[in-house]
Amino acid sequence: MLIGVIATASVVAGLSIVPGLLSPRPSFSISSSSYALVAQANAQNPLNLTLKSQNGFTGVVQLETLPSSTISIWFSPDTVPLGHISNSTLWIDPLSAGNYSITIVARTLGITRSIEVSVIAEDLRMAFSPASLTIARNTSANVTLTLSSLNGLEAYLNLPGYVSSYELSAHVTGSGRIFIPRGGIVTTIMGVYAGPYATTIAFPFEAQICPDPYSCFSPIPSPPAPLWKFSANYNVTIT
Repeated sequence: MLIGVIATASVVAGLSIVPGLLSPRPSFSISSSSYALVAQANAQNPLNLTLKSQNGFTGVVQLETLPSSTISIWFSPDTVPLGHISNSTLWIDPLSAGNYSITIVARTLGITRSIEVSVIAEDLRMAFSPASLTIARNTSANVTLTLSSLNGLEAYLNLPGYVSSYELSAHVTGSGRIFIPRGGIVTTIMGVYAGPYATTIAFPFEAQICPDPYSCFSPIPSPPAPLWKFSANYNVTIT
């Protein structure tokens, strides 16, 4: 009789303990808005992160990545209170064109979660011939501008030109709208004019990516936000 009672009690106790052992522990997950981000080199590119509570988890999650000499990375914020769903933004600034891999780690209370994100950093090289210009006032000159796609950049570009308050201007021929193919090189002519009050200057010449060939002046970002702009300084000496 006693043995039977002890056996029954053990079974009942086991049945009450096992569900507790098998029930899921509180935890969380982390995900990214993209796992293969196309980014502009030498610019701040945002990546949205989402953290979700699982099985009633509450706590503060710390976000981090491994330090890198080729890409600058920071979180906004890097400490996330989590009760249900929380968000953070990872800012990615590749120092040059190339392909990179980032490991994003989230830690709290002995729980660690991580995800991998690939970064395809594209860029535009702008080169001038001659490399600098010497020009007299009230005259003009032509400069050859060469645009080179780096690491897969393919886009319609708007080159709005430059006008200074001291009567120096620079514009490419035609509409200022150019298509550069993936891995391609495009050459155009930039006309430089020095007015009667022009002064020696190093001016920034910009190229802005357009969403399509018809809306280069639209503020719609393309590729994904923010709006991509490239710039190179050109030195003009006035005599």
